[in-house]
Amino acid sequence: MDRLKLSRGLIAFGGEEGIGKTRFALKLANHLALNEKVLFLSYQDYREKLITITREMNGFIHNNLEVNTLIDYYGVGSFIKILKHSEAGNFKTVIIDDIECFNRNQFYEFDEQGRDAAIEALLHLTNQLNIRLIFTISIQSSHRYHIPRARDFNWSRRLINDCSQILLLYRPAYFGIAEDENGNSLVDLIEVHNVKNETCKDELIQFNDRETRIYNV
Repeated sequence: MDRLKLSRGLIAFGGEEGIGKTRFALKLANHLALNEKVLFLSYQDYREKLITITREMNGFIHNNLEVNTLIDYYGVGSFIKILKHSEAGNFKTVIIDDIECFNRNQFYEFDEQGRDAAIEALLHLTNQLNIRLIFTISIQSSHRYHIPRARDFNWSRRLINDCSQILLLYRPAYFGIAEDENGNSLVDLIEVHNVKNETCKDELIQFNDRETRIYNV
C-alpha cells in the first residue's frame, strides 16, 4: 500500500459495482492507521462485519482506525456530526464508503443539483478540517472489459474538477479474464489507475493479491 501515494484534499475512489471497493478501502484505511487516525464511515454494512473483514485481510485492526456505521444519512445534520466527530477524534483521513448509499434514506436518487451539493459539502468538510477525505463511488464503463477512465463517472463534472485525486479500481479476474495475451495469469492482479493527480499524468499501481490478501482471504 505504500506505493499508493495519496494527496490531501478530496479524493474519489471509483470502480464497477461489486468489484470490491469496500474491501480495498478497508485495507487502505488500516494501512493509513499505522501513522495517523482514520475514520471509516459505512452506509452499506454493520460495524462488526467490517471489522471482521479487516482482521481477515490483515490479521489485526489498528487502534487508530475507527469503523463507524452510526452517522446519519445525507443532510445538514450528518455533515455537522461528521465535522464534530472528526474534530473531536483528530482524524487525518476520513473515508466514506459509497456516497450513493449516503443518500439511502431519500425517496429518490441524487439528481444533478443534489450531486453538486454533496460534492461541495464534502469539499467544504475537507477544507474546514484540513484532512484527506476519500469517498467510494460506482462507475459504469462504456465497455465491460476496458480499463476504467475518468469519463466513466456518471456524476456531474464537479466531481472531476473538485477532487484533488481520482483513483479507479480494476481487477481483470472480476470480469472473468484469467490470462493476458501472452498466457500470463491475471487471477491475482489488482490495478489502481491514478487518473487525476498533481502531475496531470495517468499512473498505474499494481498489486498482487497473493501478497495483499484483499480478496483471497
